Amino acid sequence: MPKQDVTLPFPLRGVNKSLSHLAGDPDTTVYASNVFPKDVTESRIRGGSRKGLVKRFPTQVDGDPQYLLEVSKVTADFNEPYQYLMVGTSAGIYVSSATRSIVNGVVTYTETLNEINANITDHLGADITDHLSDPISTASFVLTGTGNAYSGNVAVYQGSVIFAQPREVIQATTAGATVSSGILQDTAGTNFQQIGIDPTTHVVNILTTAAGASVGSYKISSITSGSIVLVDTTVGTGGAITYEVVTAPKILDVENRTSEIINPTGGTFPSGDNAIIATYRDRLVWAVGTVWYMSRVGDSGDYNFSADLEDAGRPVAGTASDAGLPGDPITAMVAVGYDFLLMFAEQSTWVLRGDPAFGGQLFNLSRTVGCVSPESWCYGPNGEVYFLSKDGLYIIAPNMSQPPVPVSDGKMPTELKERDNENFDTAIAYDMKDNAVIIFVTPRDGLTVGSHWWYDTTTDSFWEFSFSDYNKQPVAALSYAGAPTRQRGTLTLGLDGYIRELSGTTDDGDVISSKIVIGPFVMSQSLNVSSMLSELHTELGTGSGSVTVDVYVGDNAEQLLQSAVDGDTPDFTRNIGAGRSKTIRTRLRGPYSVFVLHSNEAWSAEALVATVSPVGRVR
Repeated sequence: MPKQDVTLPFPLRGVNKSLSHLAGDPDTTVYASNVFPKDVTESRIRGGSRKGLVKRFPTQVDGDPQYLLEVSKVTADFNEPYQYLMVGTSAGIYVSSATRSIVNGVVTYTETLNEINANITDHLGADITDHLSDPISTASFVLTGTGNAYSGNVAVYQGSVIFAQPREVIQATTAGATVSSGILQDTAGTNFQQIGIDPTTHVVNILTTAAGASVGSYKISSITSGSIVLVDTTVGTGGAITYEVVTAPKILDVENRTSEIINPTGGTFPSGDNAIIATYRDRLVWAVGTVWYMSRVGDSGDYNFSADLEDAGRPVAGTASDAGLPGDPITAMVAVGYDFLLMFAEQSTWVLRGDPAFGGQLFNLSRTVGCVSPESWCYGPNGEVYFLSKDGLYIIAPNMSQPPVPVSDGKMPTELKERDNENFDTAIAYDMKDNAVIIFVTPRDGLTVGSHWWYDTTTDSFWEFSFSDYNKQPVAALSYAGAPTRQRGTLTLGLDGYIRELSGTTDDGDVISSKIVIGPFVMSQSLNVSSMLSELHTELGTGSGSVTVDVYVGDNAEQLLQSAVDGDTPDFTRNIGAGRSKTIRTRLRGPYSVFVLHSNEAWSAEALVATVSPVGRVR
């Protein structure tokens, strides 16, 4: 048989470790690191090195990074929709501002990131202070937890931000207390001024009452050594009560930088150490353990669950389970438009269709698949929801009527399975620029560089990537634009306290080392026949950086693959540059061949062609 040219396809269908070494799909690979199916400069589907990281803001936030949140609202003086980026840490809260300007008829925005308790500017460049012209202290917003553990405790409601503060009981009693005309006294002799009660942080929960008082949460006006004065001076006529003083949820007006406890209007605030909150149908929704709670429609402070059953806007509570059965702890909640609320446990998925006080019902979508953490999900461009379970990546269609569909079934690497919320910070974002679901899985051990994954929806492929600097790994991620003139991209909040976006060709100055294994290929029509790999022809993108091509040839496909993955000394190597290369004469003999492309530069590949001819039986 004469010489023939064989096209070696770039494995655009990504990483697949589930196939045998010889029955594998030539459009997939067993190993790719920091390689994407779309080149970094033009986003063409042709394969190359991945995107890098670029700082979105020069500001480095203080404290341990916790979460990213997008707040969208219509500003009072701008009268247009506007986006704020909120960044939470263990030391404070930061909010982005953007100054709008017009130069030669072109509208531009200049972004800054400032801590709330500093003098900052709004989107028009004006100074912002509180209603008393003083900076707002963020002391009451100091967050606790490891990694992004607090991320599920923050939600946007009616243009403001709600913080479900972790439950802390400052004082509690079971007997010997009274309340009269809003003044609570405790016969136990407690000195309320010495136990750390803060009217800006705590509320009184009256648990059992006598005449003139109702069970519920009450704001504190002031404290004396022997009494707590409530804001509502009409509460109580002197009867005995039981009560507790606990942390209260807070509301933050991002535009005006004002904050306060949510105004309690009925019932007792739900609370818990790991409460998750979301918004749905103009209700604030809480998940505390196995139970979910919904506020009154339009009122985030009303949790009077004994309200009239004919009241369609009343507060409602329930569990993510069949009627009469105990529910599993809720791990995540996702509002899908106006009609659906997804509730996840670790091993089950439920959907609430409609309003539970007005004919809405809870349905089970899966009893085996759930979501691993509050931030392990994202919206797709058409209303679908992607989420990470302990079994891989799943998708739920926009109509929320079918069970979750596995996206990674049969090809998801084991590295993404069994990821838990105790040892990893997991965050998912949908990248609108490249139509990809990006899965960040950052170990919390302080040492390990984690494996993150890019799921390209265009090519239905998975790609592994990592950051050489541990501290650049994300704690949280978000799809965000920030200004009407910018396209939505993916922002990350790194362990080092910088907010970056996926862009550029380096990781904020760090070189990106990329590598992909292509093959193995049978070089003849029979496994008993050796062929001569006489020539190699390559073509990179015209703007590509240089790439090293390594070639492995032998009579054992599995061993060749392992050598290629391990980086053993190849049988042939050559460095190639942008554009079409000169003919590369390899002259290697064997039944199998494996090719490796690797580089420390930004590169893209157009074609790889081998010239082979049979030379006899395998010896």
